[in-house]
Amino acid sequence: MTNGSQDDPAARTAASIAAKIRRAEIALEAIKNALKEDSLEDLGAKAAAAASTLLGEAEALAAESETLARAKTELSGAVRRNPIGSLAVAFGAGLLLALLTRG
Repeated sequence: MTNGSQDDPAARTAASIAAKIRRAEIALEAIKNALKEDSLEDLGAKAAAAASTLLGEAEALAAESETLARAKTELSGAVRRNPIGSLAVAFGAGLLLALLTRG
């Protein structure tokens, strides 16, 4: 049996977004630390690096957002094209989950 979180696109996307947010937080922390120090040379270099990181993470988050929107549109289209099959899959997944969690 495969690991569900590795195969689940939503879980991978959520993990990717969380990692990007964490890198942005680290970049902001570097700016705060540079501001506490009175070295303007260090501040300029750290601010430039942090700004570059923040810009890169913002662009990556925008791309992730577009990917999620595209996936949502594709899923909605698949459900509209085959509502009975979608209902059967959802029912089967619910039944399987209920059987697995049954004590």
